[in-house]
Amino acid sequence: MNKRQIYLIFLILFVIILSFIIMYYFYSTKDKIRQNTYNHFLIQAKSILDNIKKVNNRKYTNLKDVLKDKKTQEEENLYLSSFISEDFKNIFILYYDGKFFRVLADGTLDKKNRFLFNERFDPLYKEKYIQAIKTKKPLYFKQKINGLWSTYLYPVVKNDKVEYLITLDFSHKALKIVDKNLLSLQKVLTAFLVVVTIIVIVLVIFMIYDVKREEELQIKIDNAIKEIKIKDEQLILQSRMALMGEILSMIAHQWRQPLNVISTLITDMEVDFMLKEFDEKRSKERIDTIKEMIKHLSTTIDDFRSFYRKDRKKESFNIDKLIKSVLQIANSSLQNKGINIIVSLKCNKELLIYPNELKQILLNLIKNAQDVLVEREIKNPRIQIEAFSKNNKCIIEVKDNAGGVDEKIKDKIFEAYFTTKDIKNGTGLGLYMSRLLIQRIDGSLTQYNDNEGAVFRIEIKEN
Repeated sequence: MNKRQIYLIFLILFVIILSFIIMYYFYSTKDKIRQNTYNHFLIQAKSILDNIKKVNNRKYTNLKDVLKDKKTQEEENLYLSSFISEDFKNIFILYYDGKFFRVLADGTLDKKNRFLFNERFDPLYKEKYIQAIKTKKPLYFKQKINGLWSTYLYPVVKNDKVEYLITLDFSHKALKIVDKNLLSLQKVLTAFLVVVTIIVIVLVIFMIYDVKREEELQIKIDNAIKEIKIKDEQLILQSRMALMGEILSMIAHQWRQPLNVISTLITDMEVDFMLKEFDEKRSKERIDTIKEMIKHLSTTIDDFRSFYRKDRKKESFNIDKLIKSVLQIANSSLQNKGINIIVSLKCNKELLIYPNELKQILLNLIKNAQDVLVEREIKNPRIQIEAFSKNNKCIIEVKDNAGGVDEKIKDKIFEAYFTTKDIKNGTGLGLYMSRLLIQRIDGSLTQYNDNEGAVFRIEIKEN
């Protein structure tokens, strides 16, 4: 999973959590807002009823007897009507005779619609009125006729008995406005949540698609890497096969002199045998010489077989000895072409490497130096091989005095199939494969020019 997908997951989680927090906060505060609005009117209603109760208790000792007087009735009705407003509709003072509720005073503004003194009053929710009298505690309830009004009942208690009941109807208009605004806000939040949900779904689909595409891309990359590895193996084999021809040529140079010596000695022994001039001591010397030559030939074959064998795992190998074994193969060819070889070996250490592949690299570099010296017909041609330790690295340098690599092609010499030789003598794989092989042992191969010619530098980390 890449960073973009991780950021996308965090973004989705953040959006979801934020949406839930907003909706939770809205629904948790919605009822509180409504209840606070409702309580505001409830407090006002209670305040009005407390005021009426105090005034009546102060004026009269028995409200029912007092209100028998019509003038007093008018005064009381007028007093109650002073509290009527847009928010407060009806105000009554009632008493219960044990069977019916009867009106003592009515604050209705329209005198024609007022209840008369002691007139029977039949409330819609009589059970609520009875409950207030029985419990002797104030209560309120919503009227279900149109849902716009609520009724507050306030029992006035004297001598542990409800003398009368003050009734107040108050409006829900403000509450309706609050509900309307809350509903609008709820719709907006719902729309927001729907949009957020759609965005989250789109993001999830995109992420799934992105993950799937990344998996498909990774499969393609893996397949491409496998193909590259197969091609690299084929290139290594092709390069090695090309180098085998060079090695066989070098071996032929090494074999030519020992075979000539053996042939000469055998001829001399045949002549002695024919002339019957057999000398035991001289014959023994000749046989020992032949044995040495055969041993030299056998060693050359072993070097060739060792070089050709493909390394399956790294081995601990002495660098100086490895360079010497490469020179055993290359010396005769270099001497045959009149090339002087100068060797300075000062990295006498055991390194964990693929020895045969390092031999192939060195032989490639020596062969390239040999070819350029011959091609440019350099006088006093020379190849110098140095090995030394520096900064925890074993460094091997192969130098020649052929004038160096042309600056125009310096950046191309390590590319596959790039060669300055003709088709018969060059494949363009030598330096490309050498760099590829040295990377297998965490080494490096670079090139630069010094005052005399090209220098190829191999660096290998010491264990």
